Amino acid sequence: MSMLTISEVAQRRRDRQTAKLQQVQNEHRAAVAAAAAAGDSLPRTPAALRNMASYASVAQMLPEDLEMAVALLPLPLFEIGVCFQQGWGCAKSPAAATYYFAAAANLGDADAMYEAGYNYLNLAGPGERGRQNKRIAAQYLRAADKAGKKVVGESWIWKRKWGGEEDD
Repeated sequence: MSMLTISEVAQRRRDRQTAKLQQVQNEHRAAVAAAAAAGDSLPRTPAALRNMASYASVAQMLPEDLEMAVALLPLPLFEIGVCFQQGWGCAKSPAAATYYFAAAANLGDADAMYEAGYNYLNLAGPGERGRQNKRIAAQYLRAADKAGKKVVGESWIWKRKWGGEEDD
């Protein structure tokens, strides 16, 4: 079995897209003809046909591409968060770091869950907003623990007061 070059893979993808587009166009032509025979009206403009074709193409290709993107996306998001946290190539921004860590965490990255939790904990201050951030921090730290990341010395995250299942 030989390996394909990038251009061969791209050509195969274009061929699949072209075949799907032709299929949608044929189905549209058949629907227009059937509607004309029945006296109904359907959109016959090229723009409507292009929209139908692009939606059908995206809908048919989305599952495999989306699965790959979801598998690859957490790591770059985590790395961007680290850059904002450390100030590598940009100004330090705890809020931006927390945003990117949370985005990666929501896609299932255990390290990002851990970092998002501690960033929310560091953003927790006095008042209602601080309690809300601490509750969010506990949620991310519990998720990190459940995902296999060891969270040491943070038994408070399991307390009912912070959204856990244990009594205070």
